[in-house]
Amino acid sequence: MLVGVPRHDHDVCIHSLDLHFGKTIVGTAGGEFKPEDDFSRLFSVAEVMRDSLKALVTEVASLKEINDLIYFLKSGVSSGRCLIDLRNS
Repeated sequence: MLVGVPRHDHDVCIHSLDLHFGKTIVGTAGGEFKPEDDFSRLFSVAEVMRDSLKALVTEVASLKEINDLIYFLKSGVSSGRCLIDLRNS
């Protein structure tokens, strides 16, 4: 995966063999984020979705308890929506 833009006076060199086996190269215009407009819109969406996303999280634990979360996932106790709360680690 390549993310970013090289300097204007540098080229990108790639090995093209993977392109023959279904890989693709995709570019974007980028730089279209307008903080003065987009942050308030994103915060509004996050506020609306916060409550609906809470229902998806089945387990919350600190980083110290990560082995418990892994056990819950492997044993089927959890549906796979575990959250690590880094504030309490």
